[in-house]
Amino acid sequence: MPTADSKRLRDKIIEGAEKVEDDETGQEEWEVIMLIDPGQFRVINEILQKECKGRGRIETMSFAATADT
Repeated sequence: MPTADSKRLRDKIIEGAEKVEDDETGQEEWEVIMLIDPGQFRVINEILQKECKGRGRIETMSFAATADT
């Protein structure tokens, strides 16, 4: 998402993460790579659509099943 939007939305996006693997803020874009519960995909996508008006996006890099033992 654009850096300007990230300043006000970062906390909302990050709170949906189980683990943040990478968090980079450039001059024009903010990019975060994080592990999320599948149920958070929709929540994060709705935030991006509503708040960024098409200027932000969420991408699925891989699906993985994990189990806590």
